[in-house]
Amino acid sequence: MQSNDRTFSFRPKQRRHSRFDLKFPVALSFPFQGKVRELHAVSENVSIRGLLLKTDARVPPGTAVNLTMELKGPWFQHPVTLVAKGVVVRIEALRNEDGHAIAIECQRPLVEKKTAKGSPKTSAMRSLPEAG
Repeated sequence: MQSNDRTFSFRPKQRRHSRFDLKFPVALSFPFQGKVRELHAVSENVSIRGLLLKTDARVPPGTAVNLTMELKGPWFQHPVTLVAKGVVVRIEALRNEDGHAIAIECQRPLVEKKTAKGSPKTSAMRSLPEAG
């Protein structure tokens, strides 16, 4: 048998959760040199257990983060705020623009932030038009 330089993976590349190309503002906060640092990013894709963000700042892999994502747009009757805690699992420089792509794995699924009364807002999303 001859050796060659090709590398093959016998494991199929499958994600545990579906990803959705959603672009919404995300606020991150995390401990940095004894203080809490806050920065703003934009989601590139989102799953129930993670996100890929674009931001100007670097956040080292392994950093624990709190995140808040604000969902707004014509399909929402009012903004919906999702929150989660996670860990930065990967960071890459963006190729054709300034900034970084940051992958965050959430400790638990993203959840809707509770309102002042303690329950999530309901009926935030408008009905989609009937196909026809």
